[in-house]
Amino acid sequence: MHRSVLRGFYLIATIVLWGKFAAKGQTTENVANLFIELTQNCSCVYYYQCDTNGYIIIDGNGLIDERAGEDEGKKPIFCEGGKYQGEFICCKHPNQTITENSTTGTPTTDNAVTVPVITTEKPKERKCGRSLAIFNERIFTGEDDLPAVPGEFPWLVILYENKSSVWKYRCVGSLIHPRVVLTAHHYVFRYASEPFRLKALANGDAERGQITGNAFLERDVIEIVKNPDYYSGGLYNDIAPVILKEPFDIYNKQYPINTVCLSANMAIENKRCIVAGWGKTEQNTESPILRKVEVPIVENKKCEEMLRKTRLGDDFNLHESFICAGGEAGRDTCHGDGGSPLLCSNDNYNTMIQVGVTSWGIDCGQKDVPAAYADVRHSYNWLITELNKRNISITATVN
Repeated sequence: MHRSVLRGFYLIATIVLWGKFAAKGQTTENVANLFIELTQNCSCVYYYQCDTNGYIIIDGNGLIDERAGEDEGKKPIFCEGGKYQGEFICCKHPNQTITENSTTGTPTTDNAVTVPVITTEKPKERKCGRSLAIFNERIFTGEDDLPAVPGEFPWLVILYENKSSVWKYRCVGSLIHPRVVLTAHHYVFRYASEPFRLKALANGDAERGQITGNAFLERDVIEIVKNPDYYSGGLYNDIAPVILKEPFDIYNKQYPINTVCLSANMAIENKRCIVAGWGKTEQNTESPILRKVEVPIVENKKCEEMLRKTRLGDDFNLHESFICAGGEAGRDTCHGDGGSPLLCSNDNYNTMIQVGVTSWGIDCGQKDVPAAYADVRHSYNWLITELNKRNISITATVN
């Protein structure tokens, strides 16, 4: 088509669009952007919600931890509006699901095959999920802005990494078996070929411990089980068991060490649950003392709607491998809490069951912005299968 004819077509289309929408109170910017969207088959979004291939980011890739970089080889189509030039660009909606390494995704728990748990020995003294504190300070009233007491969370484990012969704090995990630490996949998968670079420290005390060579509290790591359905862009299926060389002695009365319970299908709707860690506080400082916070479980669809109001944008899709909790101002996990267990109580409030693994969030402690946790129930069958392959049986799992 001749350029003059094409320009004439665009002019006529603009006049028609303006006549159609001006009467409805639409601004010049809105009409201009609508014209761009119709003629370019795209949607006007914030520039950082568009990936380097020109497609809208719907899984959080590049938005969860850092913004996506720009592709110098492609020139974006800029939309009108915003506080500065180039804030909005025209971006296409992806036509297919993004995957990594041809991963097909994890089936839901309903479709998964139930794997029997082989019980070899009954617990002698300690039951999973039971506090070993001098007094049990489970707080479910919301008045929980207090440090945890020693032994209150005896399944917490800190994973340290060896950097130039110095042990550096890496993340938190939970002891689900005397030889198995459950943590966030994105913190440990890079060490799969060098598991000896990690060391586990049982840390039932309130104060964050250090690697000192204590034979009772420290264990070498011999394997990191990689999750085949993990997707690094959106942190899907962000859960990994870390296998220790030797088991922790959970019957040693000198140290508060115990395992936490798991569940394949625990109902968590409308519950308020607890997460504890040594991450940053509201003052943006690291906490040497273990702190806990009670957060409400947020239903996934509602969570997705709330997260779409953040920088993730209107097209963000919350993956089925997550559960959400939080959304109350000043009550949240933060940087440094990664891998910490999200714990819900049973009906008697005397047993704690891990339902989630701290994975990611948008900033920290913002009102109406829940955090995302890897759903333990979603990966339960895969987890039990992998442990059974290694002759490791969870003997006190809540079903």
